[in-house]
Amino acid sequence: MKKSELNLAKGVVWDLGNLYKGIDDPRITQDLKEIDIKSNQFEKNYRGKISEGKLTPLELKESIILYEDILTSVASYGSFAGLLQAKDSVTDKINHFYQKADEYTNTISNKLMFFELEILEIPENSINKYLESPELENYKQFLTRILKFKSHTLKENEEIIINKKNQTGASAFIRLYDQISAELEFPLEIDNKIKNYNYSEITNILSGNKDRGLRESSAKSITSVYKKNARTFAFILNTLVHDKKITDDIRSYKFPQESTFLSDEVDAKTVESMTDTIKANYDLSEKFYITKSKILGKELFEWDRYSIIYPEVEEPVYTYEKAKNLILNAFMEFSPVFHEIAKKFFDNNWIDAELSKGKKSGAFCAYTVPSKNPYILTNFTGKANDVRTLAHELGHAIHGYLSREQTLLNFWPVTPFAEIASIFCENLVFRKIFESTHDNKQKINLLGGRLQEIFATIFRQNAFYLYESELHKLRREKGELSVDEFSENFQKFLQPMFGEGLKLSEGHKYWWIAIAHFYHYNFYVFSYAFGQSLSNALYGHYLDDGDDFTDKYIEVLKKGSSIELNELIKMLNVDIHRQSFWDEGLEPISEYIKEFENLTKLEL
Repeated sequence: MKKSELNLAKGVVWDLGNLYKGIDDPRITQDLKEIDIKSNQFEKNYRGKISEGKLTPLELKESIILYEDILTSVASYGSFAGLLQAKDSVTDKINHFYQKADEYTNTISNKLMFFELEILEIPENSINKYLESPELENYKQFLTRILKFKSHTLKENEEIIINKKNQTGASAFIRLYDQISAELEFPLEIDNKIKNYNYSEITNILSGNKDRGLRESSAKSITSVYKKNARTFAFILNTLVHDKKITDDIRSYKFPQESTFLSDEVDAKTVESMTDTIKANYDLSEKFYITKSKILGKELFEWDRYSIIYPEVEEPVYTYEKAKNLILNAFMEFSPVFHEIAKKFFDNNWIDAELSKGKKSGAFCAYTVPSKNPYILTNFTGKANDVRTLAHELGHAIHGYLSREQTLLNFWPVTPFAEIASIFCENLVFRKIFESTHDNKQKINLLGGRLQEIFATIFRQNAFYLYESELHKLRREKGELSVDEFSENFQKFLQPMFGEGLKLSEGHKYWWIAIAHFYHYNFYVFSYAFGQSLSNALYGHYLDDGDDFTDKYIEVLKKGSSIELNELIKMLNVDIHRQSFWDEGLEPISEYIKEFENLTKLEL
């Protein structure tokens, strides 16, 4: 297999022109000058006046609109730099530009920090007046969101110090992780020649290649490279976890997850109920892999985790054009609105799908700002999983595009809710592929692949959350953790989701290094399990209610974060506080497994 054979989207690169034409675009200099002028004038006009609570509701609204205007320009600049660096994290010129943008953003953030801090100081009678004012109706959720953090917010000078130190602290270590990860090369012998692959390429072989021996070799290559670099990555993660502890102590958070839960508008009891329920249902995953093991007549290991059941059956390879048409057709059957928006992303080159050196692995969708458009990064190699990944990111993109009706401060959905459109779109595309397939073995391969993806999204991410929680707990109790402590705990939390169905090899214990979310975002991983379970329930509503559901669903996606998460979910007739909800979210998995077993009985 040649690298070029994997790169079926070669030439599919994004056009960032809606942000800037390039690093040397004169609009950047012009915009930065305007940001400086506006931010200086904003500080002059409002510093010391917000906290008094004497502004009329209309005057406060005007100040928030000006604040949004500055933040929009800053976010556009920062998004552009971030997207460039995601596409190419090894070119010095781009890294320099990215660092400069990060430092500038930090500077403006410090200058404007007084605004939200003064909102926290507004007397209670005045803040209540603002919250009840019709003039500020659009910003009620923004104000409420700020007030939730009142007891965890410091004085302005202290906040500025933390913000400035982050550039050489947490942010610097995250960037270091990204750069080292992007430069790693994984050697693999193919056709008697050793070739080097980046992480996206080697994991594509690991998960999808028909040659089991090659998959095993790719797994061992990953282990070998990570084992050699484990001390460096352990130091980075130790530093970030300790930095989190220091920040939590300063801000008086009682437990490591508290700040994440506040930001995501969920409570600890709900998340605990979800994680406990998912853990109690690990036997679903075990049951599937035991069946898979029987079919293959082999003991399974991590290099079999995502493999197809019948490798002798021709697996479809999707050209980028074919994947595009399949996705658009699936979206059209659900909603012309989804189809129309997704088509814009293909037609306007808002997607970067080719494999390239220095490009970040995996996939993401960057919302940017309401006045622009989201952008999608993915690494497309033609597998069915890549088609579903593209559909997943288009779900995010559609959510972001619909949310453009909101102003900036109500634009970005909270993290757990951000996953519902993406996973919903995956479901749409999978059902279209599956229902149009008639060969029994192909259907087994498709359904097995889908189940394995669901296990990765719900059970694996749940295990990641439990592992991450344990890391923060141990780091606070014991101090700096060793490579062995990172590794042994990773194995301890990951193996149970497979039970007796699949054994993680000794080398797998080093694979915590690859999980970028542990470095970038504290406890982000629980939102995948949350989003998948919620999407499973919503997809059932769609099948039951059809157009009535679709219209309501689109209206909810348009809301962005303009109303609180619980209220958004209530609009969809879902109650996440019911203990039984999380069991209901797992019911489709049981149905899939029954269907899978019925299909396999015909072949055993």
